[in-house]
Amino acid sequence: MNREELERKAKELGIKFDENTSDEDLADLIEEAEEENKSNKDDNAEYWKSEFEKAKGKRDDLRKANRNLKEKMEELENKLTNAPSQDEFKKIQEQFKGLKKFREDIEKKNEEEELKQKSLAERTEISFKKQMDELRQEFEAEREKYNGLVKEKEEALEKERLARKKAQFNTLEGDLSKYANKYKAVNSEQIVKILRGDFDYDEDTNQYLYFVKDNKGKLKDELSIEDRVKQFLEDESNSNLVRSDVKETPPDKRTDTKTHSNKKSTGKYDPNDDGLKDKADRAGLSVEDYIETLEIRDERMGNLKEQNT
Repeated sequence: MNREELERKAKELGIKFDENTSDEDLADLIEEAEEENKSNKDDNAEYWKSEFEKAKGKRDDLRKANRNLKEKMEELENKLTNAPSQDEFKKIQEQFKGLKKFREDIEKKNEEEELKQKSLAERTEISFKKQMDELRQEFEAEREKYNGLVKEKEEALEKERLARKKAQFNTLEGDLSKYANKYKAVNSEQIVKILRGDFDYDEDTNQYLYFVKDNKGKLKDELSIEDRVKQFLEDESNSNLVRSDVKETPPDKRTDTKTHSNKKSTGKYDPNDDGLKDKADRAGLSVEDYIETLEIRDERMGNLKEQNT
């Protein structure tokens, strides 16, 4: 039998076991329980067979007595038919009364024996059912206790797992913020919000990694947190997320501009534009701050054009 069959058989026999019980030990326990049940059944069978034989013997004795009584009563009836004398009639009458009483006693005894046997069987059945109910209740109580312990263990493990995951995630966000500042992000919190969902925790190395995959989902490369932040901020399409002082404009090419860090919209971008609001929301910024990053990007792009002319 496989493990599932062994556990089902053990449960039917009321055998207590747990996940630490080996298949071999469980099979031995099942075999012992079956032998014990067989022995109990054999003992009960012998007992009831003996009781049946006793009852059968008493029944046969009663039947034999009834036959003898019937024969004697028929004999008396024949004598009465032959018109006996008065003395003989009285004698026969007394004998008849005695035989009648004897027959009544036998019938009463027979009824008592039958009632006794019936009562014994009923009491035995009631006792058996009671024992089965007690065993069932005991089993249910043990099962509830076991399930409770399992649930407590699972809850503790889940709580520990969530706490560990939260601690790991906090570490990820801290590293993202640190490297975002290192590589001159305009808003480090914005970078955290954008990139934190890109990483997977590697249990083997105990660190967060960014897995680079091709169009077919095949793994091409893996980047550390710092490498991913650096790659992201160096991407030209994300230049609006980087402070403009990262690349200084040569003095002879620098235009006479004022600092934009504290400026609001100059009118090129409408803060009420729904599309702009949506992009700002996805970037984790207010629409004003998002417009400011766009203006910084535009200024940088303008400076680059001047350098190339």
